[in-house]
Amino acid sequence: MDKQINVAANSKRIRSVFKYPGSKQLMLSTLFKHLPKTGDVLCEPFVGSASVALNTNYRRYLLNDANPDLIRAFKLCRDYPIELISELRSLLSDQNNNPETYYSYRKHFNASTCKDERAIMLFYFSQIGFNGLLRVNSRNELNVPYGDGRSAYLPESEIHTFAEKMQNAEFFCMDFEYFIAMCSQISGRKNQYLDPPYIDTDNGRKTYTQYTAQGFSLDDHARINSVLSFYKSKFEHTLVSNHQSPRLKSTYSGLSRLVRFRVPRTISSKASNRVPAGEVIMYY
Repeated sequence: MDKQINVAANSKRIRSVFKYPGSKQLMLSTLFKHLPKTGDVLCEPFVGSASVALNTNYRRYLLNDANPDLIRAFKLCRDYPIELISELRSLLSDQNNNPETYYSYRKHFNASTCKDERAIMLFYFSQIGFNGLLRVNSRNELNVPYGDGRSAYLPESEIHTFAEKMQNAEFFCMDFEYFIAMCSQISGRKNQYLDPPYIDTDNGRKTYTQYTAQGFSLDDHARINSVLSFYKSKFEHTLVSNHQSPRLKSTYSGLSRLVRFRVPRTISSKASNRVPAGEVIMYY
C-alpha cells in the first residue's frame, strides 16, 4: 500500500561540498526512516552531491557517478583537502565573480583535458553559475549561464569534513548497470540507494536529466528496474528516489512498496515557483 508522509528539514545535517541541484538534504529525515544509517557497505550508483553518504556511518562506501569531473573532485576532497582549499581560495574570489570572467572560465573548462583542473573548476561553476547547476549539452560542454552575482561561498569546513568522513569510500565512474553488478559481488551486508535523474511526466513536461552528454532516458529508467529486479536478493535494502509521475509504476514494475512525501523545490528561476513537490521512495 502507498503511504503519504511529510518531510521536515533538518538544519544539523552535514552539507555537501557542492551547491548541487537535486541534493537530498531536504529529504534526509524521511529517507533515513527507510534506509539504515549504519551498516557494512553502502552502494550508491548515482552519488550526486554525496549528501546521503556524508550523513551515514557505514564501514565501507562504494560511490559511483557518470560525471568524471565530479568523481575526480570528490577524490581531491578526500585526498588533498588542504591543497584543494588553497586553490579554491583564489578561484572563488570576488574578482572572479562577474559575467566576463565566468564565461571565459567556462570556455576554458570546456576545452580543458586536465582532470584535476576540470575537477577544481567544478567548484567555481557550482558556486557562481546559475542555481548551482552542472548541466552539459550533447557535446558534453558545460552550458550553465552566469548566476545572480552573489558572493561565492568557499566550502572549507565541508571539504575537511568530507575528507574525514570519506576515508573509507571508493569512487567509481561507470554505467550504473555495471556498477550494481560489481557491488552485488562484494562481501558483507550491503544496502543500496539510487537517486537517478527524474523521470519525465506523461504530459510531456521535461525534467532535469542533462548531467552528462547522454542525458537519461525512459529506457534508462526501465534498465534500472531490470537490473534491480535481477540483483535484489544480493542487497539487504534497495531504495530508489524519484518524483511522483504516472509513469513510475509501469516503468519501475518490480518495486515492492512505494512511499509518497513532499519536499520543497530547489531548481527554479523564480522563488515563487519553489513550491513543495511530490517525491517517492521505491522499495525493491
